[in-house]
Amino acid sequence: MFSPTFSIDDGHPLDLKVAGILAKKGYKAIFYIPIKNSEGLLTLNKKQILFLSKHFEIGSHTYNHVVLTDLSPKKIEKEIVMGKEALEDIIGKEVTSFCPPRGKYNQEVLDITEKLGITDVRSARIVNFHKSVKAGLWHPNLHLYPHPLIKDLINCLKYLDPLSFSVRLEYRKLKHLELIKVFKKAKFSPHFWLHSWEIDKLGLWNIVNSL
Repeated sequence: MFSPTFSIDDGHPLDLKVAGILAKKGYKAIFYIPIKNSEGLLTLNKKQILFLSKHFEIGSHTYNHVVLTDLSPKKIEKEIVMGKEALEDIIGKEVTSFCPPRGKYNQEVLDITEKLGITDVRSARIVNFHKSVKAGLWHPNLHLYPHPLIKDLINCLKYLDPLSFSVRLEYRKLKHLELIKVFKKAKFSPHFWLHSWEIDKLGLWNIVNSL
């Protein structure tokens, strides 16, 4: 039975629309939410975050949605701590999941998250044909965005993943989002990730509704 899990990044108000779709289908999801977005995108308010937390897991996405690898170790820790604690104050429970903005991390980020009691850190892999396990540093299976084939292949090389590179070449005639058909036949439950504001901007709600 096809039973994907999801993660939704950036904490945009349109995340509520995604939540409604996933709830109707009975799918599990984690919403990675910053308190503010330094790139100018809208973010969920406290009431909306609390509402989501009643139905889905909430993960941290820093406080200001900044690229952590551009910061000093001290500023990295400040961003992670502030984001985590702000969410915990809102939802009234511990936040143990984290996703670095744009998926950019280094050993410093991983060491700090471990020190802070964060149990899992999600990357931003755009295609991955291995079983996705939410523990430690983990990788989702597919980004719901129309990436070109060359970007898929480069992403596999970046993560030193010859198996996924080979499988992607095998399905090279399929566009990125058509890989959903491949994952529907997988022997494991795939994990898809997305940005609700991208889905809306590109008119991809039909993709989300079809899962």
